[in-house]
Amino acid sequence: MEARIHSLVKKLPVKSLLVWSLALVFIVFGALKIFDLGPVAVYVSEMVPLMASALAIKLLGTIELLLGVGLLIKKVRFWAAMAIAAHLMGIFLLSLLNLHLLLDQAGVTLFGEFVMKNIVLVATALFSAANADSQ
Repeated sequence: MEARIHSLVKKLPVKSLLVWSLALVFIVFGALKIFDLGPVAVYVSEMVPLMASALAIKLLGTIELLLGVGLLIKKVRFWAAMAIAAHLMGIFLLSLLNLHLLLDQAGVTLFGEFVMKNIVLVATALFSAANADSQ
């Protein structure tokens, strides 16, 4: 049974699924920032006071949306994936400087969970960059 399932899973276009899912995440999250539909603006402005304006959040959303679209274009996929990895690692490092956003008396905050999940997205971005020529 396991061998049969393994054989079926191996036939899935996993590389493409990873690229497309990461692109979708960045397109959707970018759009949420552009249209001010998510709670992220509060966290962004606390981590980086220079980003406290609505215009700065919209600019960040536009960049994220464009990076997501960039993943879907073979010619720029490598650079889009590397930029996404750098962007997410930057968020992780900024978060470490603002531990009060990650942890409270009850433990890990909702934002802390969000940031920790970025580790998976960084790995996906690096995988996408490493395989950009074969996708």
